[in-house]
Amino acid sequence: MIDLYGYAEQFLELGVTTKDGHTRREHMIAAGYSEDELIKAEFPPIFYDLWHHFLRLHYTRGSNGFSVMPISYTEMHSYFDLMCEKIEPWEMFVIKRLDSIALQKFSEKK
Repeated sequence: MIDLYGYAEQFLELGVTTKDGHTRREHMIAAGYSEDELIKAEFPPIFYDLWHHFLRLHYTRGSNGFSVMPISYTEMHSYFDLMCEKIEPWEMFVIKRLDSIALQKFSEKK
């Protein structure tokens, strides 16, 4: 899972908004980098479905007005219930770990 977490760190790092209001991804592309050059970690294909579940939850996370909120177990339960998917305990652990990486990246906003 280290490859998944490394990929997630690099992917989420590119989404951090800088002081000028643009993401790091936007700056890198403007500097001439291609999308393929931005993430060095290889994505482990076995986690494709789990990664996309995480992204769907990530893009709908709430805010308390000061910062983004972590993805709650209740939100995960509701999401997987709506998707008619059964999640295994280890998958929930991976999503929570991915969420902690995302929250760390949000806190690094420059």
